[in-house]
Amino acid sequence: MDSVEEKKYPIYTVSAKWIQDGEQDPEWPHSWEGLPPGRIRNSSGWDFMRKEEIDIEAETARIREEFSKHEKYKDVNMTDLEITIELRHYETWCLGWFHHWTFDEGQDDGQILMSFERFVQRMELFNAKHRYETGERLDKYCLMGAEDRWRWRGADTEEGEQTEAPCRCEGCKKNGVIRIDH
Repeated sequence: MDSVEEKKYPIYTVSAKWIQDGEQDPEWPHSWEGLPPGRIRNSSGWDFMRKEEIDIEAETARIREEFSKHEKYKDVNMTDLEITIELRHYETWCLGWFHHWTFDEGQDDGQILMSFERFVQRMELFNAKHRYETGERLDKYCLMGAEDRWRWRGADTEEGEQTEAPCRCEGCKKNGVIRIDH
């Protein structure tokens, strides 16, 4: 697949903020200043990709429902939950925690690896341009180790081994995705 022909999907950024019960750490006063004793601010954020654009209001309601059911938050007296979802950009790969993933559209391993290489090169150039234009030292897009091609791998096996990239484990197959860990 030529890079010009590669399908780019909508990638959204989620930002969630709330107040909950917790210890007010003197070293992190910004997390509790102005709140009653025993209450702190907390937050989470992540990106997700879909095959088509979504209804942001409906997705916000779905995520709010998930938060209300999540075991992690059952006993922390969560209040003031704010969820913001924004369409960030269109791209071929979506960032997860030390991995990227894309949709399985029938590509073979060679096509996937070339697609990911093109993506990484695009992001490296994007970051270099950003640093040049702004003088900032930090990357604007976090590749989370993907720039180190030697780190690319597939799944972790039960024996503690790592398969070659890309990952095509049962979980990936079930979800219709292909992942590259790094």
